[in-house]
Amino acid sequence: MRIGAAREAEETTGTRLGEMLALRQADIDAATLTLWVRSSAEHPTKSRRSRALALIPEVHALLVRLGRNGELVFHTREGKCWSNDVRRGFREIVKKAGIRKCTLHDLRRSFVSHLAMAGVNEAVVQKLAGHSSITTTVRYYTGIMPQALRAAQSQLPFRGMLGDVSDTYHGSDCGRRQKTA
Repeated sequence: MRIGAAREAEETTGTRLGEMLALRQADIDAATLTLWVRSSAEHPTKSRRSRALALIPEVHALLVRLGRNGELVFHTREGKCWSNDVRRGFREIVKKAGIRKCTLHDLRRSFVSHLAMAGVNEAVVQKLAGHSSITTTVRYYTGIMPQALRAAQSQLPFRGMLGDVSDTYHGSDCGRRQKTA
């Protein structure tokens, strides 16, 4: 259950593994379904900045159940932070599923890439991902993807205009301009 909860949290919030493992019960706001990723001297985030992320109700319930026995959400029986168990357990899940290669960080990449493909503004994606620079967001996650380009182009009103152009230049006059009266 703990490995599944870790996967769900990473998949739906885009948190880094270290950020997730540093989560404390106090970082989960039940009233607003918000998860606070806090940067501290003890557990600094990669960007050294804190951020707030929305939680879907199912993940919120999982995280609350996991953390009820200690200060940390993900902890050993002794209350200490655990990390190798997460990676090892996730590898076993991936292997059983028949997936050749997939890491927990791939879930983060997927989260950010899906935001980008859904048309979410790069600045918003940057904030959700916790990137200190928008250059990182654009370079590694929202780079040019053929399907995203096609989707963007399909938003333009070309179909109607192309039909008019085609009728005008490829109609019965074979590309000659029609005389006007």
